[in-house]
Amino acid sequence: MANAGGEFSRFKIKQSMIVKYLSDGVKYLIQYAIYNT
Repeated sequence: MANAGGEFSRFKIKQSMIVKYLSDGVKYLIQYAIYNT
């Protein structure tokens, strides 16, 4: 049971990292679009 909890927490950490990368990418794309129009 503890092993399953560890797997779940690792998944949550990975998920939050993916969300962070996506939001950073979106911010970068918006800035790029603003500066290049």
